[in-house]
This record gives sequence, structure tokens and C-alpha cells, in this order.
Amino acid sequence: WSKKGLATPLFLTNAYINSSLDSFPIEFLNLKIAHELVYGRDFLKDMEISKASLRLKCEEQVKSKLLHLREGVLIAWNKKLQMETFLYLTIPTFLSLFRVLILLNNSPVPQDNASVFKTAADIYQLDAEVFETMIALREKKIKLKKTALMALAKSLIKQIKNLSDTIDQLSN
Repeated sequence: WSKKGLATPLFLTNAYINSSLDSFPIEFLNLKIAHELVYGRDFLKDMEISKASLRLKCEEQVKSKLLHLREGVLIAWNKKLQMETFLYLTIPTFLSLFRVLILLNNSPVPQDNASVFKTAADIYQLDAEVFETMIALREKKIKLKKTALMALAKSLIKQIKNLSDTIDQLSN
């Protein structure tokens, strides 16, 4: 599968899905959004995920990502290439999480990455420019000097901290 650039198929039973929705609400929501049925009944199509489970897991994930972000920035600090690479690698993680946070707000999830970041930033009162800069950097539309990269990393930490505080205040 990987040689052809395809994700390895998942073989899940209805019982497994139903017993795991509270443990993996983010993962199942992402599967529901972007799955392709190859054979059998589509269990994910009508799957209901508890908002309380989803909010709690979002809070856990945001706080966990914040810790990893701080650690990664400290390790890469003052190393231009390492910081650039670290910031690139955070984008898919935050995209996946932001899609779920948008759905948690009962809003439609945009298709393109830039719009996902912009929508989440609007909903959760974040500075969208930080995420726009990260995408532009990843797509090689801009080049940043070392000092600008370090400032971007600090801004990203600040935005994810703000998001953590906001998610923490949401009610179940």
C-alpha cells in the first residue's frame, strides 16, 4: 500500500467502533470526514460522537501538543534548518486537530488547509497570520531568516496556549 502512496486500509467491526468512540473521538471523526469505503456497510457514515468526549479529547490533545511544541522549539532554538523542519512537521498535526475543533463548534470544515487554519483562528480568536505564515513557509512561498523563524515559533506557542485556555473554558 505504501509503495503506491495509499494509506493502509483499516478493518474495523461495528462493535470495535462503538466501544472505542469515547476513547478515540478525534480519530473516528477524522475517519468519518475522510474515509473511503472499499467493501461492506459504511459504519462511519451515521456514526454519532459525543460532544463531551470530543471536547475532552480536544483539550487533552491541545495541551499535549503545546507541551511537545515547547519542547521541540527549545531543541531547535537558534538552529534555522531544524526549526524550519520542526515547524513544517507541526502543520499536519494542527490541521487534523483544527478540523475537529471546527466541527466541535458546529461549523462546516473547509477543504483547503489555509481555510481550515483561518476558520479555526476565527472561531477560537487566534492570530490567523501565524498559521498563514507557516503554510507559506511550508509551500516555499516565503523564506524567513533565523530571527523571524524564532519569532514565528514563539508566536505559534502563544496561539496554541491561547487555544488551550479557550478549550479549557468550553462547557461539555
